[in-house]
Amino acid sequence: RLHTLEFSISPLVGTKTSAVILQQLSFNYITFIDVRKSRGRHIKRQFEILCGDACNSTFSSRLSQQTKGYIHVKSPIPLDAMEQADAYLYNVRHPVDRILAWYQYEHPSRCNYSSPGGHKACSTIEDIQEYPDGNAALCYKTCFPTSNVLPLAFTNSTRVSHECKHFAHRLVQNQVSGPGFSHVPFGFDLQYYARKTIDIHPAKSVLVVRSESIWNDLQDLEVQLGGNRNAFVPVHDEDDEDDVVVDAATNYAPLCCAVWNDMQTYRRLLKLAVNLNSKKKVASLLHAVHHCGFSSWVDMEQQCSTLQAPSPFQNIMLVDIRKSKGSTVRKNFQAFCKAKPSQCSQPPLASVLSQSLTGYMHGKGDPPFNVIHNADSYLFNLRHPVDRLLALYHYDDPTYRQKDGSKGQLARYCFDSDKTLNENCTRVAYRLSQSDREHNARDFKKLEYYVNVTMDVYPNKPILVTRAESLWQDLVDLDKWLGGSGIIGEQKQNSLPVSLRDKDDDTADYASICCAMQDEVHTYRRVLERAVNLKSTERAATIEQAAKHCGFSSWSEMENRCKAHATAALAKGQPSKDVPSQPATLSPMTNIVFVHVGKAGGQTLRALFKVFCESDRKHIPDECAKAPDSVLSNKTIGYIHPKEVRPQGSIEASNVFLYNLRHPVDRMVSWYYYEHPQSCLDTPETRLACRAAQEVDRKPNGDTARFFVKCFPTIDLLSQPFNHSTTSSLSLDCIKLAHDVLEGKVNNRGFKHIFYNMHYYTNITLNQHLENKVLVVRIESLWQDFKDLDVMLGGNGNFGAIEGTRDSHGSETYKKNVTKLSMDQYSLLCCALSEEMDIYRNLMKLAVNLNEREKET
Repeated sequence: RLHTLEFSISPLVGTKTSAVILQQLSFNYITFIDVRKSRGRHIKRQFEILCGDACNSTFSSRLSQQTKGYIHVKSPIPLDAMEQADAYLYNVRHPVDRILAWYQYEHPSRCNYSSPGGHKACSTIEDIQEYPDGNAALCYKTCFPTSNVLPLAFTNSTRVSHECKHFAHRLVQNQVSGPGFSHVPFGFDLQYYARKTIDIHPAKSVLVVRSESIWNDLQDLEVQLGGNRNAFVPVHDEDDEDDVVVDAATNYAPLCCAVWNDMQTYRRLLKLAVNLNSKKKVASLLHAVHHCGFSSWVDMEQQCSTLQAPSPFQNIMLVDIRKSKGSTVRKNFQAFCKAKPSQCSQPPLASVLSQSLTGYMHGKGDPPFNVIHNADSYLFNLRHPVDRLLALYHYDDPTYRQKDGSKGQLARYCFDSDKTLNENCTRVAYRLSQSDREHNARDFKKLEYYVNVTMDVYPNKPILVTRAESLWQDLVDLDKWLGGSGIIGEQKQNSLPVSLRDKDDDTADYASICCAMQDEVHTYRRVLERAVNLKSTERAATIEQAAKHCGFSSWSEMENRCKAHATAALAKGQPSKDVPSQPATLSPMTNIVFVHVGKAGGQTLRALFKVFCESDRKHIPDECAKAPDSVLSNKTIGYIHPKEVRPQGSIEASNVFLYNLRHPVDRMVSWYYYEHPQSCLDTPETRLACRAAQEVDRKPNGDTARFFVKCFPTIDLLSQPFNHSTTSSLSLDCIKLAHDVLEGKVNNRGFKHIFYNMHYYTNITLNQHLENKVLVVRIESLWQDFKDLDVMLGGNGNFGAIEGTRDSHGSETYKKNVTKLSMDQYSLLCCALSEEMDIYRNLMKLAVNLNEREKET
């Protein structure tokens, strides 16, 4: 059956062709996608773009001549290789074999300093010796001394402790790094490469070289491109670092299920491969499932959906979506009762699910970002967006509360007599679709908001879901899935039904709301698709029902009808999302606090605020006298930089935070040169650099001297500690210091503006006052953003002679010493500053003074 199935469902296979007659192919630009631990180094030797003079080859093959792009791990070579290519060439390997190749490659037992392939294992030993409680020691010594133990971490086996199971879960979610994990395949798996290639450019052709038949596939592909088969001569290394030892007695099924999404992508690439005939595809697809211990792909999907949860999920965060029936169950969770004991009449039952829930967010009570960061998974309570909207009116609107409460009355409240959507529902539906937080929508945060701060920031963390229409059954099933008994607590029913539709209601009414909230409905579907605790049949049925609940027969019908209908449904003078909007009116905003983020243009702006210039200061900048009066200045009641809060209490009295932002890597580079001891010129502008120079002289073994003199005298060296694909010449002390400095953990002279980072500023402002609105000015359009903001607040945007000026903070004095970063180095530093990048992204998304196009740019 599987043999027949694979022939019938692959659209690119067509009719069965002979294994001898190869289909001719023609491409102008091939980009090689070098998937980690898939024998890519054998293929790289064949391409002139990657070898140059280093390889002993004439590069006469057609494949080498047509391969003009390359990507491995991060940045493509050249940068436009993805866009220019008309075909992508992937080296693919069974996901389990990739895991085993990494494990055996970096295992301490393989250490050999004289072998090119053995130095990574030696780094693992060094890390275990230096950090006996670190990740490497936990993985290779405590939990998984041999590879056959790893699959047991995803079962109920008592041979593996809960701590080790949790570690294995973090491992497959790409949350473990450092020595011993530099070649771990989970972060840069097939899904990662698919998202960067065929997901963005689905029309481009796919070529595949399978690691188990690498030389035969290369030779066949060369013939298909019109070349000579003999252009590729097989090379076999005696000590191949990518060789794996597969234990025939080990059951790899749990490990296959743990990387199920990667298995699906592996299958997808094989089916799309235009260079493989049907016989080769089916053979590889059958081998893939048999290698996992299953009889077919159908058998694998069914068994993987019923297997025990792949980890204890010890730190689940409950994402309690407002008006989604969360109030009926959250009192049964220990995390909620601990945070709000007054709302729990009795202690909740100690179910596995309740004990696993350690974090909670809901409406105004959203947690700081560190709670979201520390969670290992997110549990969403979902409800159809239309029902959420109508529940809002039932719950929040005083006019409706006076009505009889019937669902028909509610529908009539939202719709006019001619069955068109009236302004009552249009207003909130439109505001929800635009992320506006005014009116009742201020507390009624979109599902998209919760997704933005959780699964979008941490895309590798698992998503769990309960559905309002089957709430208690989903909770019981989830507790069992986590290893519990399924006894959750007392089942209580909310007075409001799950669905607020009457059977006699006109479906066109609800279709109008769905179109008005189309983005929200699609986000609802997106979360459902990620739910790991639901069976595939449950997910599919719920997604199908979501479209029907809107009055459409399918999602495609909704997509087509909403394109023509959404604008009409939202008429009443509302602008279209496709038309760039004019600056919004923000005139009601008051009590603004300017959060001056260091090295992001704040020095230029601060003199424009009375609250800064009129504060009790020893030195008032001359620019203060030049700054004209402005509405923005008059509405700003506080100033923060870095520890200084003027006046005291202004944060608590604020309604709005205004941040000046700069790309985190550019901000870090500016800090590096501004406080580098070599930038000291004994001028007021370089006083921090001079203090750092004094610190170097005073403490030659201190953090400042070690960082700027011993470890990283030039900024290009700072990317090395984060490049796990090459061996660094830096000491472990330098590597650790780099991590600590860029994570804002070092607060000595020379590190002021990197210690007081965006994490620090948001932690003392927005994280403590999540109800506040966010305004942003970007350094790349500093004055334009500032002028626009003043106009939005009711001013004229005129700042006189000071307009357009820049306070360089003395940067012109050290430009001669600047070392430029390469694109690869810049990319590595982006990863090193990933938390800052997340905060930068979140603040941009929350900025109410920027339109969607400006945010995306």
